[in-house]
Amino acid sequence: MVAAGLGLGVFAVLVLFLWITSPYADSGPNAALHVAAALWLLAHGADLLRTDALTGAEVPVGVTPLLLTALPVWLLYRASAHATDAAEEAQAAAARETADADADAASGVLGASERSRESGRSERPRGSGRSGRSGRSGRSGRSGRSGRSGRSGRSGEEKPLGPVAVAGWLVAGYLLVALIAVIATLKGTLRSDPPSALLFVPLLAVIATGAGVGTSRLRLPRSHQNIGNVLGGALSTAVRASVIGVAVLIAGGALLTAMAMVGHGLAPGESLVRLTRAASGRFAVLLLTAVLMPNAAVWAASYGLGPGFSVGVGSVVSPTGTHGYPPHLPDFPLLTMVPAPTGPAGSVAATPATWLGWLVLAVPLVSGVVVAWYVADRADLHRWRARRTALAAALGAVGCGMLTALVTVYAAGPMGTGALADFGPTGWRTGAAALGWTALVAVPGAFGASLWRLHGPRPAPPSRPRIQPQLQGRRQSQGQRQRREQVGATGTQAQVEAEVESEAQMPAPRTSTPDSAVDSPVDAQP
Repeated sequence: MVAAGLGLGVFAVLVLFLWITSPYADSGPNAALHVAAALWLLAHGADLLRTDALTGAEVPVGVTPLLLTALPVWLLYRASAHATDAAEEAQAAAARETADADADAASGVLGASERSRESGRSERPRGSGRSGRSGRSGRSGRSGRSGRSGRSGRSGEEKPLGPVAVAGWLVAGYLLVALIAVIATLKGTLRSDPPSALLFVPLLAVIATGAGVGTSRLRLPRSHQNIGNVLGGALSTAVRASVIGVAVLIAGGALLTAMAMVGHGLAPGESLVRLTRAASGRFAVLLLTAVLMPNAAVWAASYGLGPGFSVGVGSVVSPTGTHGYPPHLPDFPLLTMVPAPTGPAGSVAATPATWLGWLVLAVPLVSGVVVAWYVADRADLHRWRARRTALAAALGAVGCGMLTALVTVYAAGPMGTGALADFGPTGWRTGAAALGWTALVAVPGAFGASLWRLHGPRPAPPSRPRIQPQLQGRRQSQGQRQRREQVGATGTQAQVEAEVESEAQMPAPRTSTPDSAVDSPVDAQP
């Protein structure tokens, strides 16, 4: 609940600042807080509904600003990681207390038995055998009662929750706040869509919380440890490789967006000037453009992967051609960077792009190379075989495709009805393209690197350091003196000199150093 409260607080401060600085505020602070709660739900991927100014009909708003999504994801990630660490520390402290209590109980029982034996020895000459037996029965009864009471006291204590249970309670509290926000925004000019909120808000909460728990040193249960042993670290390597691959794709998309912005010159600035004249309005448009820049990077990455994106129903913007939309789009800085259509408005035929447009295919190629390099580096570190390396690369390609599809679903959506019902890239097409490109480049690359490591030329093993001559002579002279002192009374002088001479001719023993502790296969041959 703390993470949800912090997220709502940040959105409330931002919206209230815009409401205060706006010269045309036509509503009170309650409406501003209503908009803040609706934007908080939009940041989780939930669709919003607005009232059309002309027709009065409901118009969906489904494009999620990814920069706003980063705030709840980061808060959930940090909260789950902190809660998991605290749960693990509580479990460790409880285990230490239990061990200390068991040790104290064992020492108390041993001390009582020692005292009873001493008292039995002192009373045995004066008493009879029955008193000894009664003493033993009394001791056993007392010790049994004390042991049972100690165990019952420890069993009555509450055990600390595990990391998974703590994460579950964290998600439950977060979803409770989200449910309150959905109920509070059911009415108004900008309201929530309950079915969409009930689907996307729990999905984002579970993913972010699971990532925080997974990176907080959470061990697999004993029943699932065999899975980790079979995969041999390939699964964890694949997860990291998929995240790295998606990050490279989005970084490449951001680079393409920057190049498009530079290529269109003053068009984004002119669009901003035409939209509004007030300083507060221009600041709001700039802020909206900034929070949508990660979306533009994802759209550009989809363009580089091949499927492209759409700016309306039936339109396509891809390296193979751009068609199906009018040459002049609505005024917005990011829409000015969309390439002009290569065919008539509404035409289905597409004209192929130039060779410069095909250079964007370097983005998925670079992503695949980075994934292959990472998997090959991990394989070299863990001494994997080529088959396991290829498996890790294939799993990384699958994860890259799934994660790309998920990010694309959040980055696209409807912006209205009619032609604006389809706005942005398609999730399954972009994910399939990311999977295909990554598998095409990463699997052969990692497999070839593994084969090169196994069958390629090996570097010469380092030579073992030998004993220096002066040190060897010093050790021999010390051995000769000790031998003379020990053999003086047991043999003649000739025998002593013969033994000393034989010791001097023996080779010096080899000493093992940290560099030569493990002999290489070349040195181990006879």
